[in-house]
Amino acid sequence: MEAYNAIKGLCENLGIITLPAQEVASRDGDILAIGITEEIKKPRKMDCYEATDKIKEQGAKAIATHPGLPKGSLSRNQVLDLYRNNKIIAADVVTGAVDANPLFMLRHRKNIKWANKNGIKVVGFSDAKRAGQIGACTTLYDLENPDKESVLKNLGNPSGIKIAPNYLSSLEKIMQTYDVTTLTGTKQLLNNVRRYVV
Repeated sequence: MEAYNAIKGLCENLGIITLPAQEVASRDGDILAIGITEEIKKPRKMDCYEATDKIKEQGAKAIATHPGLPKGSLSRNQVLDLYRNNKIIAADVVTGAVDANPLFMLRHRKNIKWANKNGIKVVGFSDAKRAGQIGACTTLYDLENPDKESVLKNLGNPSGIKIAPNYLSSLEKIMQTYDVTTLTGTKQLLNNVRRYVV
Protein backbone atom coordinates (compact mmCIF):
# COMPACT_ATOMS: atom_id res chain seq x y z
CA MET A 1 0.00 0.00 0.00
CA GLU A 2 2.88 2.35 0.75
CA ALA A 3 4.33 1.99 -2.76
CA TYR A 4 0.87 2.32 -4.31
CA ASN A 5 0.13 5.52 -2.38
CA ALA A 6 3.53 6.93 -3.40
CA ILE A 7 2.99 6.46 -7.15
CA LYS A 8 -0.76 6.62 -7.72
CA GLY A 9 -0.88 10.42 -8.21
CA LEU A 10 1.95 10.37 -10.76
CA CYS A 11 0.41 7.41 -12.59
CA GLU A 12 -3.01 9.09 -12.74
CA ASN A 13 -1.39 12.19 -14.27
CA LEU A 14 0.21 9.97 -16.92
CA GLY A 15 -3.02 8.09 -17.63
CA ILE A 16 -1.70 4.83 -16.15
CA ILE A 17 -4.20 2.69 -14.27
CA THR A 18 -2.84 1.40 -10.97
CA LEU A 19 -4.37 -1.05 -8.52
CA PRO A 20 -3.28 -1.48 -4.90
CA ALA A 21 -1.85 -4.96 -4.43
CA GLN A 22 0.13 -7.15 -2.09
CA GLU A 23 1.93 -10.46 -2.42
CA VAL A 24 0.39 -12.19 0.58
CA ALA A 25 2.91 -14.69 1.98
CA SER A 26 0.60 -17.20 3.66
CA ARG A 27 2.18 -20.12 5.48
CA ASP A 28 1.21 -22.33 2.51
CA GLY A 29 2.66 -20.03 -0.16
CA ASP A 30 2.29 -16.69 -1.95
CA ILE A 31 -1.00 -15.28 -3.21
CA LEU A 32 -1.42 -12.02 -5.12
CA ALA A 33 -4.10 -9.75 -3.64
CA ILE A 34 -5.11 -7.17 -6.26
CA GLY A 35 -7.51 -4.33 -5.50
CA ILE A 36 -7.04 -4.38 -1.71
CA THR A 37 -8.10 -1.44 0.44
CA GLU A 38 -5.62 -2.12 3.24
CA GLU A 39 -2.58 -4.29 3.84
CA ILE A 40 -3.25 -7.85 4.97
CA LYS A 41 -1.41 -8.17 8.27
CA LYS A 42 0.45 -11.21 9.57
CA PRO A 43 -0.24 -13.47 6.57
CA ARG A 44 2.29 -16.09 7.76
CA LYS A 45 -0.17 -17.00 10.52
CA MET A 46 -2.84 -17.84 7.91
CA ASP A 47 -3.20 -20.84 5.65
CA CYS A 48 -4.04 -20.20 2.00
CA TYR A 49 -7.79 -20.53 2.63
CA GLU A 50 -7.81 -17.94 5.42
CA ALA A 51 -5.63 -15.63 3.32
CA THR A 52 -7.92 -15.79 0.28
CA ASP A 53 -10.93 -15.15 2.54
CA LYS A 54 -9.20 -12.02 3.90
CA ILE A 55 -8.51 -10.87 0.34
CA LYS A 56 -12.11 -11.41 -0.75
CA GLU A 57 -13.44 -9.59 2.34
CA GLN A 58 -11.87 -6.44 0.88
CA GLY A 59 -13.54 -6.96 -2.50
CA ALA A 60 -10.10 -7.75 -3.95
CA LYS A 61 -9.08 -10.54 -6.35
CA ALA A 62 -6.76 -13.41 -5.37
CA ILE A 63 -4.31 -15.01 -7.82
CA ALA A 64 -2.02 -17.93 -7.00
CA THR A 65 1.61 -17.20 -7.87
CA HIS A 66 4.07 -19.60 -9.53
CA PRO A 67 2.30 -22.82 -8.44
CA GLY A 68 4.36 -25.83 -7.49
CA LEU A 69 7.73 -24.11 -7.17
CA PRO A 70 9.77 -25.42 -4.26
CA LYS A 71 9.88 -22.18 -2.23
CA GLY A 72 7.12 -19.70 -1.43
CA SER A 73 4.48 -21.31 -3.65
CA LEU A 74 1.22 -23.11 -3.16
CA SER A 75 1.11 -26.72 -4.28
CA ARG A 76 -0.73 -27.44 -7.50
CA ASN A 77 -3.35 -29.36 -5.50
CA GLN A 78 -3.95 -26.32 -3.28
CA VAL A 79 -4.24 -24.04 -6.33
CA LEU A 80 -6.70 -26.41 -8.00
CA ASP A 81 -8.82 -26.63 -4.85
CA LEU A 82 -8.81 -22.83 -4.36
CA TYR A 83 -9.79 -22.30 -8.00
CA ARG A 84 -12.59 -24.86 -7.92
CA ASN A 85 -13.95 -23.23 -4.75
CA ASN A 86 -13.84 -19.71 -6.29
CA LYS A 87 -11.23 -18.45 -3.85
CA ILE A 88 -8.78 -17.47 -6.60
CA ILE A 89 -9.54 -16.20 -10.11
CA ALA A 90 -6.38 -17.40 -11.89
CA ALA A 91 -2.84 -18.68 -11.53
CA ASP A 92 0.21 -16.55 -12.35
CA VAL A 93 2.17 -19.09 -14.38
CA VAL A 94 4.61 -16.98 -16.41
CA THR A 95 7.27 -14.74 -14.91
CA GLY A 96 9.64 -12.33 -16.61
CA ALA A 97 12.52 -13.39 -14.37
CA VAL A 98 13.78 -15.85 -17.01
CA ASP A 99 16.99 -13.87 -17.46
CA ALA A 100 17.95 -14.93 -13.94
CA ASN A 101 17.34 -18.58 -14.78
CA PRO A 102 16.12 -19.73 -18.23
CA LEU A 103 14.99 -22.98 -16.63
CA PHE A 104 12.11 -20.95 -15.16
CA MET A 105 10.51 -21.13 -18.60
CA LEU A 106 10.50 -24.92 -18.41
CA ARG A 107 8.61 -24.67 -15.13
CA HIS A 108 6.23 -22.18 -16.75
CA ARG A 109 5.68 -24.63 -19.60
CA LYS A 110 4.68 -27.35 -17.14
CA ASN A 111 2.43 -24.95 -15.23
CA ILE A 112 0.74 -23.80 -18.43
CA LYS A 113 0.03 -27.39 -19.50
CA TRP A 114 -1.23 -28.25 -16.03
CA ALA A 115 -3.47 -25.14 -15.81
CA ASN A 116 -4.86 -25.76 -19.31
CA LYS A 117 -5.62 -29.40 -18.51
CA ASN A 118 -7.48 -28.36 -15.34
CA GLY A 119 -9.33 -25.38 -16.82
CA ILE A 120 -7.52 -22.81 -14.67
CA LYS A 121 -7.24 -19.32 -16.15
CA VAL A 122 -3.68 -18.04 -16.39
CA VAL A 123 -1.96 -14.67 -16.16
CA GLY A 124 1.67 -13.59 -16.45
CA PHE A 125 3.29 -10.79 -14.49
CA SER A 126 6.89 -9.63 -14.51
CA ASP A 127 7.51 -10.60 -10.84
CA ALA A 128 10.37 -8.10 -11.08
CA LYS A 129 13.20 -8.45 -8.59
CA ARG A 130 15.13 -5.58 -10.15
CA ALA A 131 14.44 -2.65 -12.47
CA GLY A 132 15.52 -4.44 -15.67
CA GLN A 133 12.81 -7.08 -15.21
CA ILE A 134 9.89 -4.63 -15.03
CA GLY A 135 7.60 -5.24 -17.98
CA ALA A 136 9.39 -8.43 -19.03
CA CYS A 137 6.06 -10.23 -19.05
CA THR A 138 2.68 -8.56 -19.52
CA THR A 139 -0.88 -9.84 -19.33
CA LEU A 140 -3.16 -8.36 -22.01
CA TYR A 141 -6.85 -7.54 -21.74
CA ASP A 142 -9.39 -6.56 -24.42
CA LEU A 143 -11.16 -3.65 -22.72
CA GLU A 144 -12.78 -0.80 -24.64
CA ASN A 145 -12.53 1.96 -22.01
CA PRO A 146 -10.40 0.56 -19.21
CA ASP A 147 -10.66 2.01 -15.73
CA LYS A 148 -9.85 0.58 -12.28
CA GLU A 149 -13.21 -1.14 -11.94
CA SER A 150 -13.18 -2.82 -15.36
CA VAL A 151 -9.56 -3.93 -14.99
CA LEU A 152 -10.26 -5.44 -11.57
CA LYS A 153 -13.44 -7.10 -12.82
CA ASN A 154 -11.64 -8.67 -15.81
CA LEU A 155 -8.36 -9.73 -14.15
CA GLY A 156 -9.26 -13.40 -14.61
CA ASN A 157 -10.09 -13.01 -18.32
CA PRO A 158 -6.87 -12.21 -20.18
CA SER A 159 -6.59 -12.12 -23.95
CA GLY A 160 -2.89 -12.95 -24.06
CA ILE A 161 0.57 -12.71 -22.57
CA LYS A 162 3.49 -10.79 -24.10
CA ILE A 163 7.17 -11.34 -23.45
CA ALA A 164 9.63 -8.47 -23.92
CA PRO A 165 12.42 -8.73 -26.57
CA ASN A 166 15.30 -8.79 -24.09
CA TYR A 167 14.00 -12.13 -22.84
CA LEU A 168 13.76 -13.65 -26.29
CA SER A 169 17.33 -15.02 -26.37
CA SER A 170 16.77 -16.96 -23.13
CA LEU A 171 13.46 -18.25 -24.43
CA GLU A 172 14.83 -19.22 -27.83
CA LYS A 173 17.48 -21.43 -26.23
CA ILE A 174 14.67 -23.31 -24.54
CA MET A 175 12.41 -23.35 -27.59
CA GLN A 176 15.16 -24.97 -29.68
CA THR A 177 15.10 -27.95 -27.35
CA TYR A 178 11.50 -28.19 -26.17
CA ASP A 179 8.11 -28.01 -27.84
CA VAL A 180 6.28 -24.75 -27.28
CA THR A 181 3.07 -25.23 -25.32
CA THR A 182 -0.17 -23.70 -26.52
CA LEU A 183 -3.23 -22.78 -24.52
CA THR A 184 -6.67 -23.25 -25.97
CA GLY A 185 -9.21 -20.61 -25.03
CA THR A 186 -6.61 -17.92 -24.47
CA LYS A 187 -5.48 -17.31 -28.08
CA GLN A 188 -2.83 -20.04 -27.93
CA LEU A 189 -0.48 -18.14 -25.67
CA LEU A 190 3.19 -18.82 -26.27
CA ASN A 191 2.37 -20.68 -29.50
CA ASN A 192 4.96 -18.59 -31.29
CA VAL A 193 7.19 -16.55 -29.01
CA ARG A 194 8.15 -14.01 -31.69
CA ARG A 195 4.50 -13.25 -32.35
CA TYR A 196 4.07 -12.12 -28.72
CA VAL A 197 7.15 -9.93 -28.41
CA VAL A 198 6.33 -6.34 -27.46
